[in-house]
Amino acid sequence: MELSALVQTFLHECEELFSILEEGFLELEAEADDPELVDGLFRAAHTLKGNAGMIGCAEFVHLTHAMENVLEQLRAKALPPAAANGVALLAAIDQLRDMASCLQSEQVWSPSPAYELAMAQLVERGDASCGAPVEARERLLQVDIRLRPDVWTSGEDPATLLEELALMGTVEEVEALLDRVPALPEFDANVCYWGFRLKLRTTSSPAAVAGFCCLSVEEEDIRISEVGGPTEVLQPSHAGTENRAASDADARSRKARSDKALGSTFRVDTNKVDSLLDLVGELVIGISQAQAGQHDSSLRAVALERLELLGREMQDQVMSLRLLPAHETFERFRRPLRDLAKQIDKPFVFKTQGGETQLDRKVLEQLVDPLKHMLRNSVAHGLESPEERARLGKPAQGTVTLSAMQREGHVVIEVSDDGRGIDPLRVRAKAESRGLVSSGQSLSEAQCYELLFLPGFSTAAEVSELSGRGVGLDVVRRNIQGLRGRIDVESRVGQGATFRIRLPLTLAIVEGMNVRVGAETVTIPLLSVVELIAPGAGTIQTVEGKHEYVDVRGELLPILRLSQVLSLPEQAHNEAEARVVLVETERRKFGLLVDGVLGMAQTVIKPLDLSYDLFQRMDPSFLRPKGVGGAAILGNGDIGIILDVHGVEASAFGAS
Repeated sequence: MELSALVQTFLHECEELFSILEEGFLELEAEADDPELVDGLFRAAHTLKGNAGMIGCAEFVHLTHAMENVLEQLRAKALPPAAANGVALLAAIDQLRDMASCLQSEQVWSPSPAYELAMAQLVERGDASCGAPVEARERLLQVDIRLRPDVWTSGEDPATLLEELALMGTVEEVEALLDRVPALPEFDANVCYWGFRLKLRTTSSPAAVAGFCCLSVEEEDIRISEVGGPTEVLQPSHAGTENRAASDADARSRKARSDKALGSTFRVDTNKVDSLLDLVGELVIGISQAQAGQHDSSLRAVALERLELLGREMQDQVMSLRLLPAHETFERFRRPLRDLAKQIDKPFVFKTQGGETQLDRKVLEQLVDPLKHMLRNSVAHGLESPEERARLGKPAQGTVTLSAMQREGHVVIEVSDDGRGIDPLRVRAKAESRGLVSSGQSLSEAQCYELLFLPGFSTAAEVSELSGRGVGLDVVRRNIQGLRGRIDVESRVGQGATFRIRLPLTLAIVEGMNVRVGAETVTIPLLSVVELIAPGAGTIQTVEGKHEYVDVRGELLPILRLSQVLSLPEQAHNEAEARVVLVETERRKFGLLVDGVLGMAQTVIKPLDLSYDLFQRMDPSFLRPKGVGGAAILGNGDIGIILDVHGVEASAFGAS
């Protein structure tokens, strides 16, 4: 059974509001005395409660109401923003996430000991009005609602509220409340003076019903009592009346949108959509001009030039729809790192920089696991204990920094710490003890760092829950390579280490160098290209009659003939046009011999996975070439090959 559109929307909003609340609670835990922060958190919790009430999640409403009470105490300065408050509020967020997860998977949620503890902590810090968890029983509620004075001019239909309340149970009676209607001389037809009273038979609690109504009605205008039971008057939980539309907008404006929770949908700035629609209109005009110029070559040339310009602008606009700031992805690590610090008793400061840097949303999604591994490594391996830092004259708290920046068409992401650094000699000794390198083998510092990415390699002295099993950095490199990126390590013993990732801005388009290999066009991603060499006499040397090398300023580098790597038919080529494209991976530099260079271009990637899967079903012996990363539709309609440089390296040199 598929979830209703209302529940889907609720879950999308939940993930966004959870992130806002969690980030703010972490700031509260640091004893940040910021009234504006507390106000924003209160509004987010209030919105969350109202949304939960709208779909009838009584326990959800109950917990968020308790959260509201604590935040109200903070607003009133009755509670200090001390660590204990942050702990209680963060525990509540964990329980709300658990409820949302059960709702998403259509499983029945039941209160756990952790839920009871979280509720008790909130009640202790809030007030006694929260009470115990609401018993799921049928009850008859009398609901009095006073509509807002501006309801007529706002375009809302009060009948809709009645219809939606009926979804929470059975509406048995409805009567109008007319006691506020003034005498005729004072009557204003644009002002709503009335309300209504209804009887609602439901299993939802009064708090859940009130939370639902709060989306359309102010809290002070709601009165709910149980027929035959105690009256529950819902007083305003904060001073003054907040404008609900402004509150929702404020909650949304604090963070970039995310689709972490559901499906493949994501939100887009309406200004970007409007701009794209304008370009579509211009494109239609351009097509008409091109058609009108069929018999006028000069007019047609102008029209085609305009269409080309519009195409580029549309490409930029569409790509911008996929771009999201890195901030939200960065901030999601703050909570687990905070928990880790408490677990291992190693306090540290987590800093983020360049959160405004934008990346393709797919890149951001696939970065989560690699960044998580590297951050945990920085804490578990990199930072010293407080005692060791004190002995070394360092601040007791270490610092872990996650940063992002744009550089020349790609993004650089760094994970750095001010810990003990990585000792290349120790890494080498560990590798020798495991037989990964020979004792006489010459290794540079960078090559020693590369050993860290071998499967199963670890420098930890003992195995723990956090480290020592050698699982992590090899996965990191594979994931980064899957994003057409590269990762490097920089370190100074005693001062810290930096893991640096270079990534393309988007996975949909590759900036590449188009080269000719026989009759085929091949795109080599620019991120891997170092330089272009015109091989002169004596530049290319052959060793043992088969291995070719190119002399680059005294350094001999291996050469691969791209036609042989991709199993393309070799054709006679013009020696004057032949070029060696020097590329670089984490392990080595090597050259690719091509028949000619066609120029630089942005190429739209067309994945080949489905096609190769089909071929393998038809012929199980069929193997996909390792050097093919995708396909591209060329300007003349032909299909070109996008090179997978790491696949070429693996095929030729046996790299993992």
